[in-house]
Amino acid sequence: MVIATKKELTFDEVLNLRLQEIKSVLGSKQKEYSRNNNRLHNFDVAARVGNTTPELALKGMWMKHIVSVFDIIDSPEDVAKHTIDEKIGDLINYAILLEYMLLRDGK
Repeated sequence: MVIATKKELTFDEVLNLRLQEIKSVLGSKQKEYSRNNNRLHNFDVAARVGNTTPELALKGMWMKHIVSVFDIIDSPEDVAKHTIDEKIGDLINYAILLEYMLLRDGK
């Protein structure tokens, strides 16, 4: 991602680059994880296997990403910029997936 390669960016530049990256990643992940035109396929299957809800399945998978960001916060000097880009992107993308999940089916 371009954010990791630039030294100084304005807030608007970071925002615009992040929005581009969200679209790119969620688009490529849709091809990878969707089945039968269901973007949330993996969460639905994980919920059935774990005898839980798709929202709780997402929460469990999301927690891994949250812990990674906590680790970055605790030791930012040990982390490459591209890793920060990736991990922040993961958090945002999971939030978007959760929002979609909560709103689908008229919830």
